[in-house]
Formats: sequence, structure tokens, C-alpha cells
Amino acid sequence: MSQLKKLLDDLGKTPKQIAKKLLSLDCKGYKSNAYFCPIAQYLKSNGYRSIEVDIHSIYGDTELVEASKSISNFIEQFDEGKYPSLIY
Repeated sequence: MSQLKKLLDDLGKTPKQIAKKLLSLDCKGYKSNAYFCPIAQYLKSNGYRSIEVDIHSIYGDTELVEASKSISNFIEQFDEGKYPSLIY
């Protein structure tokens, strides 16, 4: 398993768990922004420099992984404003 996949799996199995974990790590971000969303901030805090996050895939430096259903759902909900405590 790639390091990127492991970090993403460590966020949780549901959108709510992902939001709770990101909030506990103070990983906030901007809605509809592939480079500065909470997941991108989380990856930056774990050493990744070149990051792009969307509902289908996540790119971190030289790794590309398919976004899990829970990550995709979290991104959609975050972009809709469901987790205001994670929004800058």
C-alpha cells in the first residue's frame, strides 16, 4: 500500500469520521479548491508538497490514488458547506 493511500485510509471510513479527524488536526481549507482543501492541508502536514484533490482521485507528489467513496462523499459535503468548522 502506498503512503498516500495509507494516510487517506487513516482519516476514517465515513465522511463524518473524516471531518472529525481533520478538525482534530486543525486541517481547514477552502471550498471547491483542489489545492487548499482540508485534505490537501492534511497531506501537506504529512510532507507532501505537490497536491491535487478531487472527488475522483488524489495526487500527492508522485503518487496518484483513486478517491474512496467516503473521501468523495466528504469532498462533496465539504464543498456544499456541511462542515463549516473546517472552512477558512
